[in-house]
Amino acid sequence: MTHQVVPNIAASMPCPLTGLPFALRFYLTMVAETKGVLAAGYTGIHGQGYAAAFLKLIGATAQEVQDFFASQPSYLAYAQWLRQRLQAGSVSKLAIRKFGILVRTYQHRGSALEEALADAGMTAESAGTATADILNSLGDMRTRFSLGQGGAPIAVYGIPLTPANKRCPFTGLLVAERFYEVARLESEGYLAEGYTGVHGKGFAAVFLAAINRTADEADEFFADAPSYDAYANWAAEKPPTRSARITLELVVATYDHTGEALTNALAAAGMTAEELGSESAEDVNLMEDVATWTAAVRAITLPAAE
Repeated sequence: MTHQVVPNIAASMPCPLTGLPFALRFYLTMVAETKGVLAAGYTGIHGQGYAAAFLKLIGATAQEVQDFFASQPSYLAYAQWLRQRLQAGSVSKLAIRKFGILVRTYQHRGSALEEALADAGMTAESAGTATADILNSLGDMRTRFSLGQGGAPIAVYGIPLTPANKRCPFTGLLVAERFYEVARLESEGYLAEGYTGVHGKGFAAVFLAAINRTADEADEFFADAPSYDAYANWAAEKPPTRSARITLELVVATYDHTGEALTNALAAAGMTAEELGSESAEDVNLMEDVATWTAAVRAITLPAAE
């Protein structure tokens, strides 16, 4: 089997440890590329877009990055390496801010736009003024589910990576993209052990309440493996009240893990609260997802070379 792993986390999502946009996506991409399982069509370290701009920002060559990832660094070690490079290069906050603006606002044009629209399953009319980051993110999700479990081992495929604080480009709602990813995996029977799915009592429950849906309705809807735009329409059929939107925003922004839940999540993430600099459930959960996914990718058994 030829494994094809999609690093489906948006380029604009900032690293919880450094604040750098693209850092998370770059790490996932390099883990998959180093293992030799990066999905076809993904350019990895030699990409001429965000990757090239990111390398320029941190003052690293492609070879230096490849040498670093050959040691199979944890995400914590990677974040520390990034900090060291930023400090050594005296990279200003202004330079980092400009890079973030580039990632968030860049627009595809010409053939690149046509390819991104096709990957995302959208037309120029339906996409409107969607940025490259939005189109790429939707393309990642669609590619992942079009490849299906045949693209990656269940241990990798079943791990949802979209953070709860990623906003849906169609509805503007937090949790929406994460919910879609989890619900699709659950409906296919591949959701990784430990994830509660649409019947969860945390972010999922608050999200369903906001869009005036029940978990049973979600089960029924996702049985047909809907596209993301069909899902966005379904989620928007019963618009949330202003109060429900505020509640959803507050829960995602302020909920912290405590006690045993915090201890277990940090252990799975491979770092302490001090190293992460946060006890936020969103940050801790994201680092736990990344660590679990990374371990699963590195554990892939590749076919012997002929």
